[in-house]
Amino acid sequence: QEQEQEQAQASPEEMPLVRLCQVVWSEIEPDEDLCIDGGQMKGVMMASGLDVTLLGTIWGIVDEEHIGKINYRQLGFILGMISQAQRGEDLDMTVIGPQTPPPTLEGYELDE
Repeated sequence: QEQEQEQAQASPEEMPLVRLCQVVWSEIEPDEDLCIDGGQMKGVMMASGLDVTLLGTIWGIVDEEHIGKINYRQLGFILGMISQAQRGEDLDMTVIGPQTPPPTLEGYELDE
């Protein structure tokens, strides 16, 4: 049980996907509902170099209510699924967590 608590206390430096979420979120101005829309995310998603159709599929999976915007938690899922696609893995939102490797996004470099 102590190990589980230690993992929960992991710093953002040990969780690059979380750091990338923080970077992206800080650069995009969320609306009054603390959400960002597809237009705001377009540049971030296109920076992945993935096909637009695949990016649309990822958005559709994460935006389950089809409201055209996502919250901070859903941003993590989108970035995690972009990473899965870049690594040639199946898209699976259920396995994404803080330890998921971050995607490569042109212009969004994480300082090591």
